[in-house]
Amino acid sequence: MINTILLSKFLENENVPPFILGSIFNRYLFSDDNKYIYTVIYYKESKKLSDKINNNFDKYLNDYISILNSNSGNYKWTIANSVTKDLHFGPASAYFILENDLNITLNSFFNKLYAKLINIDLIHTDEINEFKKDFIRGFFEPRGSIDIVRNYLTQDFFYNNDFELKKANLLYEFFNIPANILNLNFRELQEQYVTGENQRNAQLRIGLNWYLHNIGMINIYKNILITQEFKYSNKKTIANVTYYINECKETNESRISSYEERMKYYAEKIYNKELSDSDIDLVRQEIGLDEQEKSTIRDTSLTAVFRDNTKDECICCKQKYKIEDRSFINKKTNRYYFEIHHIISLGGNKELDDVSNLSKLCPTCHAALKKGRALENYQKELIKSIYENSSDALEFAKHYFDTNDFNEIIDLTYKNLK
Repeated sequence: MINTILLSKFLENENVPPFILGSIFNRYLFSDDNKYIYTVIYYKESKKLSDKINNNFDKYLNDYISILNSNSGNYKWTIANSVTKDLHFGPASAYFILENDLNITLNSFFNKLYAKLINIDLIHTDEINEFKKDFIRGFFEPRGSIDIVRNYLTQDFFYNNDFELKKANLLYEFFNIPANILNLNFRELQEQYVTGENQRNAQLRIGLNWYLHNIGMINIYKNILITQEFKYSNKKTIANVTYYINECKETNESRISSYEERMKYYAEKIYNKELSDSDIDLVRQEIGLDEQEKSTIRDTSLTAVFRDNTKDECICCKQKYKIEDRSFINKKTNRYYFEIHHIISLGGNKELDDVSNLSKLCPTCHAALKKGRALENYQKELIKSIYENSSDALEFAKHYFDTNDFNEIIDLTYKNLK
């Protein structure tokens, strides 16, 4: 038997438990027949713990799921069984399953989920309230492991399109996690990945000590591991959440100047790219892996000013679509959500980090302007619309490409897409 809930009811419900929201926001999958959307808990034994504890592993798992279910109202987790295996959901310890009665696509589901989350009042506060804490636990605890050496709570980082980078940015934009506590491990740059010996996913990490002190750990098995490995004794448990008091040393700040820049850099330069040895050497130099220095990829204050002081319309599709059909209201700003796009892709050239090379796009148009994401003719149409609607952008491009030929500028901009 499996527990499911209709997707339509899930999206309508204004009181979805935050742990479930955090877990499904972090990692969701579609069944092969598109009938189900689900998130998973991966739970496995640790070799660091004694056989006595590992022999009770199934009990710890069942107790953990019971705790989650007791806080989830009508939303229940299903422990992996023969039925879930028949549904080809893949390896996991437990599932939270939505029945896709709306028959929506993967990208559409994320957009609806993101809009649902942004419109929850409890995330628009200056404090880490209990809602935020439970969401963060749902985001980080169901999957991944504890890095004993580097003091991180870690997990493999997945996303299905570039817009999904927002699911990581959301952690510090709305959930009060300091940017220096978050870290992205570019595993694609490691020698074992390049040689094919061990091609692991990129890894999202949060400072373990900060997490234990401020968020608390609900996972019973991980709490046992923490107590054993770190000898943390000053702790308290409240409503099944264990907090570790005054035990923390903050994690060092990432060498790239902000976590947001690091995430964008990963998406533009590393993710899904076929990197040669020379490409990897260049990237390592840019992000300071081979040198102990900071590397600024772009001026984020410039994009912030541009976002705040330009008209809320998509420069590509404003003549064709109503904005309410292409975006949603950000409850924090009470304005429609837009993304800022470098018309001539930035790369490593700081000359291109100029306000005249910026445009405000709806999420759909921005996603379509990634290299290889859409057909050439369609991408050139979007580029043409940008230049037709922005004389400043066109003048900048004429200067940069040293040509007044409009079609040539479109072609060169297209070839420069990242």
